[in-house]
Amino acid sequence: MIRLKETKETPQGKLECYELKNALGMSVEIINYGARIHHIFIPDVNGVLRDVVIGFDNIEEYIGSENYFNAVIGRVANRIGGAAFELNGKKYQLFKNDGENCLHGGRVGFDSVFWKASVEGDALKLTHFSRNMEEGFPGNLSVVVRYAL
Repeated sequence: MIRLKETKETPQGKLECYELKNALGMSVEIINYGARIHHIFIPDVNGVLRDVVIGFDNIEEYIGSENYFNAVIGRVANRIGGAAFELNGKKYQLFKNDGENCLHGGRVGFDSVFWKASVEGDALKLTHFSRNMEEGFPGNLSVVVRYAL
């Protein structure tokens, strides 16, 4: 089962939290900001539900945070040294957000955007379109993430 659990209007955009549940009592909460996993509740040996995810208590705390808690990151994972790379003989300069390096896609990576969410059968689908030269990366890129429980 998937349901829209919570929405918050923020100055940056509409923040949505979806809950996925299964018959075993497990649930996962996903937010559209950064396509993040907000909570995963699983029953322990005594049947008590426990959250096994490190993150913020409130969904709005993720907005503007400099951490990458449970987010989809990109266009690249890790660092690009010198915040530049060469492709087909052309040099591309990226945003420096980790000293002299580009970390996890730059100043506004996939973790810092609102993804479009939709329910498709038993999965939550989140999509993001990254335009050519966004954060210095060449080429248009359509990204799709599906969460199912």
